[in-house]
Amino acid sequence: MTVTDYDVRQLNLFDALHVNREEPAWVREKREAAFRALDTLPWPVFEKMNITDWPWFQFRPFVSGRPVGSRQDLPEAVLTILNTFVQGAPTVVVENGDLIWEENTSDLNAQGVIVSDLKRALIDHEGLVKRYLFQAVSGDHDRLIALSKNDRLLALSDALWNGGLFVYVPKGVRLAEPIQLILAAHGEGTGLLPRLVVVTEGDSDLTFIEHRLSDDEMTTVHNGVSEVFVGSGARLRFVSVQTLGQKTYDHTRRYGVVEASGRLEWVFGEVGSAHSAQLTVSNLVGEGGSADVKMVSIGNGKQRNHFDLRNRHVAPHTESDVLAKGILLDSARQIYHVVTKIEKGARGSNGEQTARLMMLSHDARGDANPILLIDEHDVKADHAASVGYVDETQLYYLMTRGLSRKEAERMLIFGFLEPVVSQVPIESVQAYLYTAMERKFMP
Repeated sequence: MTVTDYDVRQLNLFDALHVNREEPAWVREKREAAFRALDTLPWPVFEKMNITDWPWFQFRPFVSGRPVGSRQDLPEAVLTILNTFVQGAPTVVVENGDLIWEENTSDLNAQGVIVSDLKRALIDHEGLVKRYLFQAVSGDHDRLIALSKNDRLLALSDALWNGGLFVYVPKGVRLAEPIQLILAAHGEGTGLLPRLVVVTEGDSDLTFIEHRLSDDEMTTVHNGVSEVFVGSGARLRFVSVQTLGQKTYDHTRRYGVVEASGRLEWVFGEVGSAHSAQLTVSNLVGEGGSADVKMVSIGNGKQRNHFDLRNRHVAPHTESDVLAKGILLDSARQIYHVVTKIEKGARGSNGEQTARLMMLSHDARGDANPILLIDEHDVKADHAASVGYVDETQLYYLMTRGLSRKEAERMLIFGFLEPVVSQVPIESVQAYLYTAMERKFMP
């Protein structure tokens, strides 16, 4: 049977889960309920893009990662990232759901910080993990009403998630170095279904960097869910870089819960070649909490991407801001769907959003959908959106200075994206993003 003939809905879940024999009963029950519901739940809605015919169920689940004896035995692509990002920082490498390498994580033990493979954390820290796993997504918290109801892609993750990471930073602990995670897929038809839980207790500080990658010539399904919790007065910078290959179908969900005076900063570098449907939701549930989203994306070939960015103001005096910029080449299509929701009672809140798309080809198509949903009077809300082609006058001016058209386009692209990339908190990650964008623009 080929990978394209395989359908995970036909597997025997009990047999498939033998690899997770040590899971608590409540996790297994969650898996089983989600698996039974796969064909009864609706598809998630990504406005103006039909994803129902993407091969979400054609992958091999629970494929083991390759054992690694030393750092130099890591795959070349992974080693390149390790040598580019923050040297000496606590780092975890997960391949196909299995932890295959970690370094410097034990240095955090003395501060009470937990950095653990999620499967292991369910054994070693079950009570703590249970307080957070599935909670930001389900909306079971008294103050949360999920923006999106359960659907079959979320249920697919609930049923077949494999590996991931649990990060816990205790109250008052401020980490000077980032925690880094590399999520890699290996093997034709492999499913990469990570689950991430990141918790920063009150008055703590953390920079978390994740990188998701797969080979260009390898068919892969990525279905990842991240749940992040920012305690009162805490600050979390969540940096995500994506270089998934052109034969990858990507579904990513990120949910943030921000308590009083907490701050959540999302930074997304979507510079891979996958077809993507992504949703990021920030729930501002504590007074004075804030969420900030910075995104750059670049699409080429026949790539299809939909980025749904949502900020939900529940408590008074909360603030949110979105700045998203994308580049479209060839016949690529990209959609920015940005929603600011201010609930009744969230007085004194402020929500701003800006989404801009630049097309370098008349075969490309971009859409920017700004939406403000306001249920309170004493608030501020603003949006700006633009979609357009590269300015031919600016190109002509640069070309009269001796640049080729390709060089002139490159200069305009990098100038267009620089206001976002420059706000990435790690200089080495900034440099990596520019290199990745260069490869897409000038292959």
